[in-house]
Amino acid sequence: MFKTFWTLKIINVLFIISGVACLSLALASFSGTAAPYMQVTDGILALLTLLGVRLTLECIAVQFVQAETLKKILSKLENKDINHE
Repeated sequence: MFKTFWTLKIINVLFIISGVACLSLALASFSGTAAPYMQVTDGILALLTLLGVRLTLECIAVQFVQAETLKKILSKLENKDINHE
C-alpha cells in the first residue's frame, strides 16, 4: 500500500506540473500576435495535450492499484489454500 500511495502522489504531481505547462501554453497562444485561427488551434492543441496527459497518467495509476489489489487477492487465496491443507 505504501508504494502505491506514493506512486499515486507522484502521478498527481506530474499532472499538476503538466497541467500548468499546458494551460500556460494555451493562455500564451490566445494572447500572442499570431493569426486568430492559429491562436485558437494552438489553444485547442494545448488543451487536448492536457487531456491526453491526464488520461495517460490515470491509466498508469489504475495499473498500480489493480496490481496491488490482485496481489492482496492472491495472497488471501494462498492463505486459504494453506489453511485447508
